[in-house]
Amino acid sequence: TLQFGIPNAARARSLVAADPAVAAVLPRIDFVGLASNGTKSVPYLGVGVDPEPEASATGAREMVVTGSYLSGDGGEGVLLGTGLAAALGAKPGDRITLMATTPDGSLNAVDALVKGLVDVRIKELNDRYVAAGTGLVSRLLQTEATVSKLVVFLKPRSDEAAAAKRIGSALTGAGYPVVIRGWRELALFYEQVKLLY
Repeated sequence: TLQFGIPNAARARSLVAADPAVAAVLPRIDFVGLASNGTKSVPYLGVGVDPEPEASATGAREMVVTGSYLSGDGGEGVLLGTGLAAALGAKPGDRITLMATTPDGSLNAVDALVKGLVDVRIKELNDRYVAAGTGLVSRLLQTEATVSKLVVFLKPRSDEAAAAKRIGSALTGAGYPVVIRGWRELALFYEQVKLLY
């Protein structure tokens, strides 16, 4: 299911970015659907990103193995995991159709241009991975200016707990009913491997 909890994302992003410990604030839209090459449809797990800040903060460009990363706001470009691309027989320059259910339950579709193929390194995700600019994903889901979450990167040696408290207070005070989660809460694989060792 889609859980859109941050409407007017640009305002929320500005509030978070104003904190002195914050290095970058990345909007993300998590969504699912079907990708089609016209003859075959394959389920995908998608993420909408703001391409340039995403690449600067995360090194996302280095994941591209064929083609290129998204430029500008992403336009109609998408990145596909190499496994999903193989299932669709898609390569950079090909056109595909993304289909998804909007929050009100209707089905919508957009045409997209494959810009690049990425190696996600986790096979199950690589076989389903789609990334696109938030503009294209908002058109697909019909959820203009709303995102699933904001990913916050702190400056080196910042106090994570103190920053989370300040950011939570700022957003709550502005009327955003948000949940703040630290990276350790979300990094289940990291914790499981650590526990194993």
